[in-house]
Amino acid sequence: MTTQRPTPWFDSYNNTNISKEVIVIGGGISGATTAYSLAKRGYHVSLFEKNNDLALEASGNYQAMLYGNFSGNPSPILELSLLGYKYSHALINKILQPNVEFENCGLIQLAYNQQQVKQQQQILRALFSKNLCYYINQTQIEEFSGTKVNCDHGLFYPNGLWLDPRKFINKLVDEPNIRIQLNSEIIKLNQLEEFKWQIEDSLGNHYYAPNIVLCNSYSVIKFTQLSNLYLRKIRGQISVINSNSALKTVLCANGYITPNKGDSFTIGATFKFNDNNTQIKQEEHLENINNFATITPQMTERIDLAKVNGKVSFRASTTDYMPLVGPIGEYTQFKDAYKNLAKDSNYWIDTPCPYLKGLFINVAHGAKGMLTAPICGEIIANYIENTLNISETLKDGLHPNRFWRKEIIRHQTSE
Repeated sequence: MTTQRPTPWFDSYNNTNISKEVIVIGGGISGATTAYSLAKRGYHVSLFEKNNDLALEASGNYQAMLYGNFSGNPSPILELSLLGYKYSHALINKILQPNVEFENCGLIQLAYNQQQVKQQQQILRALFSKNLCYYINQTQIEEFSGTKVNCDHGLFYPNGLWLDPRKFINKLVDEPNIRIQLNSEIIKLNQLEEFKWQIEDSLGNHYYAPNIVLCNSYSVIKFTQLSNLYLRKIRGQISVINSNSALKTVLCANGYITPNKGDSFTIGATFKFNDNNTQIKQEEHLENINNFATITPQMTERIDLAKVNGKVSFRASTTDYMPLVGPIGEYTQFKDAYKNLAKDSNYWIDTPCPYLKGLFINVAHGAKGMLTAPICGEIIANYIENTLNISETLKDGLHPNRFWRKEIIRHQTSE
């Protein structure tokens, strides 16, 4: 009988603190859903947001979509997408007012080249038993969407939808157990002792809790404890068209178009690396529109650029496209405990992980925040409550320690 090699850097975290006090930092979709999941379990949550309102950054677009990150191959991303799709759909339908704050309009993913067609065939085989999507031809695409398309193939997701993300976030935190503190930028995080954390805001005020959850996107690396995490900061611009559209479903291709919310609809979104410019760019409006110009000319050719508004925001993502969700080790101790992985990635090590007790993160959801952040809020709440019930594969795939382990193996840790 072969003994399974230990992986202590991913070992289950045991939260031995019974306090019901939690601080959540960040007032976007990640922070709001984490606070909601904790509050419904009876925790008292203090939610800190640096801006003068919630959901003013990447989570605050005019419209958001619920769309799965599905593929034809078993993977942690697929497992997370399947869980997240079901959970988010139910939560949105529970929280928001239909046909006003969201619309169960369905979503069509267009296959605009042969590679896309092949990928969709793989997805259909993988998801056949889950009733999440089905194939539609050009005639059906035009019937379902209400517009002409130059595309022969697509997948229809009946549970796809658009929603008003700011309404969603504000309703999530409208709970008696959640206290919101706006205009409070947290600049420092100190561990005074095990299960006693202190945060400091830009005005020098201090707050204390046994458990801290960091949901502040790429800004998480400003804290000393997490400064060695590598996150990609991706600029994105959406285009909001002040016009009435006949579109009945969300259309996705190399970008997306939504049906109207009120008197406007959305086309998005650009992805720009190494660009910190916060100003709206006319050329990116054109890029968004041109992504659909050959596919849906009927919708795009009449767009008046003078009636196009937009929003710029910055997403955080990882190099493997999985969020960072869970507890995390103390970096220097972690490097020392597992340094022999640099000699051999299969080196037998059973040293317990030097976790920063009471510190959790829920960040790096990229462009799929509405899909993955709500279920990850549940996962964080289960970590804190010691009721984690996801697969080992998904737990390890989300675990923040995975990148520090990779650094050691690749000899990239800083001395």
